[in-house]
Amino acid sequence: MASHASNVESQALKLLKDEMRGSAYEHPLLGAKLALQGDDSPISPLLTWEHARVALFDIAGSADYDRASRSDWKCYLLGNKNVGELVDNVRVSSLER
Repeated sequence: MASHASNVESQALKLLKDEMRGSAYEHPLLGAKLALQGDDSPISPLLTWEHARVALFDIAGSADYDRASRSDWKCYLLGNKNVGELVDNVRVSSLER
């Protein structure tokens, strides 16, 4: 099961990378620690787009994903949600609105 999850995650990361080629996207932060309002323990998304308030979690970070999903961040679990939606949310033109 773990190899299946990592294979799905790898495919999702490749698709995300392919979709976000070019300069029209905010650059993600790798390994950022985020403090959620009203929560004393920081969360650790796989990738974070700070300006867009978008966080991407891997399967190992699903507990942090659950906590962050109750905040004002747009949260995605790798391989679970539509990558196109995440890409749209970090597009520079959508951040300027």
